[in-house]
Amino acid sequence: MKFKYSVLFLSLVLGGCMVGPDYQKPAMQLPQTFKEGAQWQRAVSNPQGALDSQWWLAYQDPVLNDLVARSAKANQSIIAAEAAYRLAQAQVASSRAGLWPTVGVG
Repeated sequence: MKFKYSVLFLSLVLGGCMVGPDYQKPAMQLPQTFKEGAQWQRAVSNPQGALDSQWWLAYQDPVLNDLVARSAKANQSIIAAEAAYRLAQAQVASSRAGLWPTVGVG
């Protein structure tokens, strides 16, 4: 029964994709150049480097600095969770190291 429905479905799908015998490919005029092509430039790396881990200091706002400092002191559980996460990542990396062949001398 399942096979009968799949054959029916397949014939409907393939029939929907057919084009008639009188199909003609439409002619399409392409420009010699594109207007966006003249402004294209190769991407360059950021001259300032990576984003600083203390990005909020760039705003030079004492209120924001105080909020970040207070939240870091109050959220010790987040810091502990991050440490546990990094420990778990290190353990996974250590256990995966056993999957690779080792080379020794002697």
